Amino acid sequence: MTNPIVDKRILITGAGRGLGAAYAVIFADLGAELTLAGRKPEALEAIARAIRERTGKMAEIVALDLADVAQVEETASRWCKARRPLDILVNNGAMWLAGPMESHGVGEIARTLTANIAGTLVLTRGLLPVLKQSPAAD
Repeated sequence: MTNPIVDKRILITGAGRGLGAAYAVIFADLGAELTLAGRKPEALEAIARAIRERTGKMAEIVALDLADVAQVEETASRWCKARRPLDILVNNGAMWLAGPMESHGVGEIARTLTANIAGTLVLTRGLLPVLKQSPAAD
């Protein structure tokens, strides 16, 4: 059986911790070329170091705040203008509001919704041109 991930180019949002970091390590172990995206570059760098130590491969790091739609649009535009191939987009990045609802201001709520919905959709839409060029797009 062949490995469907080997040499695939994968972008993972929310890759600095939790499930996104776990996906990154697993995909690296399977031979993927990774781009790790998230709000905290230091967390992404720690995951990239762990991947390098495990596999010898370097993962690229992209600072990306999904709540900043202009930044998301610019990131996708740069990727497409550079004609960088992309096979798989893992939309894992998400913000959440811990604690009681009444403890959160309207701005926090709006930022969370923007990141989780608009940011994710804008990134996906922006990367569709390169994803559509991949015979293995997912």
